Amino acid sequence: MIEETALREGMQKLLTATEADIRARIDEEPALKRDLEDRHCAAAEAGRTALGAWLAFRDETVTQAAVHWLLACVFIRFLEDNGLIEEAWIAGPRIGDHDRLQEALDRRSLWYQRNQHGNDAAYLIEVFARTAELPGMAGLFDRTHNPLWSLVPSGPQAMNILRFFQDRNGQTGELRFDFTDQDWNTRFLGDLYQNLSQFARKRYALCQTPE
Repeated sequence: MIEETALREGMQKLLTATEADIRARIDEEPALKRDLEDRHCAAAEAGRTALGAWLAFRDETVTQAAVHWLLACVFIRFLEDNGLIEEAWIAGPRIGDHDRLQEALDRRSLWYQRNQHGNDAAYLIEVFARTAELPGMAGLFDRTHNPLWSLVPSGPQAMNILRFFQDRNGQTGELRFDFTDQDWNTRFLGDLYQNLSQFARKRYALCQTPE
């Protein structure tokens, strides 16, 4: 069962940390900053943004990327928790003797054996890419339009994102967030998107149509 309030509040804190992490990467990595500046100039020339509004463009791009990184993880957890994909890449509830979270942890460990110089950002990028190959997923994870491909958090922050979705309840040992829904209702994703970031909500006038 999805506890939407607790999920939203936790993800809002995670979003703030992820935005700060990506902004720090932009400041620390000249090539990344130049690429974003080039994108800003192209957008300004095309009339999609004000020429002098570099910081506003940067912050908007960072927010969109960070929001979609988190929402992608939510969506994958939804697929995992409801048995819509066979493998567990991030986590999943215990089914009988089968611990889906441990399966995901073991799969990540095997990934690190093959990618000894990798990090959790690269691991999640591979998870997103594999999800995009599933039937019906190509449009959702489209590299041209989904902002998650545009900016990537650091390895340590990607680890924090993974830990958030793998967190267990200290008393029960079960996953803190369970996305199981027998009706496979994904409306909560729209609610989460419109409420996750006040900036994005105001900028894009996000508001779901009431049921």
